[in-house]
Amino acid sequence: MITGGKASIEIKMEKLGLMIDATRINNVDILMIDNGEKRVAITPICDALGFASNKQIERIKNDPILGPTHRLSRSVGADGKEREMSIRFKYVFGWLFRIDSRNVKEDALEAVLRYQMECYDVLYNHFNRFRGSIQLLYL
Repeated sequence: MITGGKASIEIKMEKLGLMIDATRINNVDILMIDNGEKRVAITPICDALGFASNKQIERIKNDPILGPTHRLSRSVGADGKEREMSIRFKYVFGWLFRIDSRNVKEDALEAVLRYQMECYDVLYNHFNRFRGSIQLLYL
């Protein structure tokens, strides 16, 4: 359940039969909608990190991996505004990893850099398990 005066959102989503989960990114509520496929609206994340959502939406649309995953559909943000652009939840982490940290607002910069460093560590640890035989496995 979303709290804090968001009862109208709860009722609307309940009528649609959608499952909703929420998290906070840089003090902004981000909703994940699950109607059989977990999806996240792009604009609230861009707002939370302080960069232009229109540029990110264009990048996503033109990306050979993310492009096919985006959907223009109505989803409601925690602020009650309707958002049109969403991507599958499983791709959010890679998209955020590729964000240019120079475009992030100052109060979010430390968190973005920490997140991106953790992504580098996870990738290294994953591929380092092959020790001595690291190759570009998927080429």
